[in-house]
Amino acid sequence: MLMVEAHRVHKIYELNGVRVHALREVNLLIEKGDMVVIVGPSGCGKTTLLNCLSGLDAPTSGIVKIEGIPLSQMNDNELSEYRATRMGFIFQSFNLLPILTALENVELPLLVAGINEKDARLRALSMLSRVDLEEWAHHKPLELSGGQQQRVAIARALISRPAIIWADEPTGNLDSAGADQITALLKRLNKANRQTFVIVTHDPSVAKTADRLISMKDGAILSESEPLV
Repeated sequence: MLMVEAHRVHKIYELNGVRVHALREVNLLIEKGDMVVIVGPSGCGKTTLLNCLSGLDAPTSGIVKIEGIPLSQMNDNELSEYRATRMGFIFQSFNLLPILTALENVELPLLVAGINEKDARLRALSMLSRVDLEEWAHHKPLELSGGQQQRVAIARALISRPAIIWADEPTGNLDSAGADQITALLKRLNKANRQTFVIVTHDPSVAKTADRLISMKDGAILSESEPLV
């Protein structure tokens, strides 16, 4: 089953009167359950592609479909609802709320979605256990290491049982040991849950986990391959 379809996706930004072609006629198909890693030099369009595929940004032209649904056919409310229920997001900066504990950060999307407090707490505790953080559930982000904070962010991204997870430099703020732990965790969750992962990274260790490795340059896909292990 196709999870992601991109057909001739083009993105132009206007910067000080200059037209910048951030994406150039990108075509991409991603199957359900795939772990796809996108690599390339800074400024090549990796994050722009991730944002256009996930609906965080709209392409200038072209079509993006997720689970067969064109994102352009959804209004803002429908798109927000779809992202909240069918997508998870992992960012380099963790984006945890500092005044909340790890448990409260993870359960927050469920509470916002109207899940009752008891069920939300049980699901959040279960998810923290799956990322080996149940003993840290009542600690706030500043009491956690960078790797632990990223595992909380991953648990939060997965708590709503999304069909697809988008990750932008998920190991970018971690040391090599923390990056290796997060990389192994992402691969383990991908295989266990059969969820689709699309990851932008500069990290070679993350690239090695991919089912498909996509290289970009100057806003276009340069090549697709299986990673070299």
